[in-house]
Amino acid sequence: MKRWIVGALALMVAGSVQAGMKVGEKEVAGVTLADYATYSWVSNHEPDSGSFLAAESSTARWMESLGDKVLAGRGFSEASREEAAVHLRYTALSTGNLKIAQGRTEHADVNWVIDPHAHASIDYREGALVIEALDAKTGELVWAGWAADAISMDERKLTKTLEKAINKILKQVSKR
Repeated sequence: MKRWIVGALALMVAGSVQAGMKVGEKEVAGVTLADYATYSWVSNHEPDSGSFLAAESSTARWMESLGDKVLAGRGFSEASREEAAVHLRYTALSTGNLKIAQGRTEHADVNWVIDPHAHASIDYREGALVIEALDAKTGELVWAGWAADAISMDERKLTKTLEKAINKILKQVSKR
């Protein structure tokens, strides 16, 4: 009975992760981000890159302020680039995707053919936000966190997705 419950829970978690935002993190062996007390933000996008997260852009500053709130709750303090123990470098990536589904479905060993020539296509963008923590003295990577999800080009929806991503990424960081 216990195996069945654990299996069912694992399937529910796997299904919910696959359907929503994918989030992950990686710590370097023997190092934890909680070892660093201060941080500074660094955009991986040049000011003239055209990226919505370009250095010094209003969106980048807004995202950094969201991150400041999460990190303050985890015991970290923002510092100037010169005084910070770790630099949090962020990168935004996006790609266009085309998903084509044919008019065929399978259910319980029965193959239903609706119309073999029918299909539906879904054109969507998927975006990812990556935050890398680099030791300020050595430049070595000590931690990385990321989130990926389908994104809308509508500014209001994109802002909501970005807010959700920054919160989920930084809440993975161990408290100091």
